[in-house]
Amino acid sequence: MGLVLGYIAVKTGSLLPAMLYHFTHNSTTVLLGRLTPAALEARGGLAALLEVAPEGGHVAYRLPVMLAGAVLAAAVLWWFKSLPYHRSEEERLQEALDNQPTALPARFVA
Repeated sequence: MGLVLGYIAVKTGSLLPAMLYHFTHNSTTVLLGRLTPAALEARGGLAALLEVAPEGGHVAYRLPVMLAGAVLAAAVLWWFKSLPYHRSEEERLQEALDNQPTALPARFVA
């Protein structure tokens, strides 16, 4: 997850999209941790997204929801990949320094 967040921050040039991605990831995990099978039964609309896992009896996402989430995450990352990379001021300065011709001292010039 750290690599994904770093990639998003570098590609967008901002921490805000990475923070939003991280918030979404963590909020879905907290949602699963707080829901009980009884709460799932009481809220009928959530049954389309979540189910009680046969082993352990905990609440889990249904397979179509997990697949849709994976496709959405991949689409967001693909979109970030298509964004142009903007070099920072430090990178531009280093590139300018690297492209400068190096002058040899007079004693080395024939």
